[in-house]
Amino acid sequence: MVNMDPIQDFITALLKQTNLDTLPDEMKVDIQEQLTVQAYRRIGIVMATELGQKKSDELMTLVDDPAAVHTDAVNRFITEHTKGLETKVQAALVELGAEFIKQMKLSA
Repeated sequence: MVNMDPIQDFITALLKQTNLDTLPDEMKVDIQEQLTVQAYRRIGIVMATELGQKKSDELMTLVDDPAAVHTDAVNRFITEHTKGLETKVQAALVELGAEFIKQMKLSA
């Protein structure tokens, strides 16, 4: 099955790069979950910084009820109110990856 989530693709590649993809599934899943939390936390910080408080509040009203979220409206809002967000998110993920690799080398 092909994973369509770029965050998970990034994490899978990071695990391969650090040879952690060979760990038992239980350990690997735990690391994947921790990295996923860190990735989304950093993306949230980038978005909050980019949008500012007022626009962040507006975005939160669009996603307040998960059952009623209109993905197109959210994507349109983000596109209209952020410039260069993709580049900034990629930079945040690259930084996370570099920190993780450095930590793995220190632990070895």
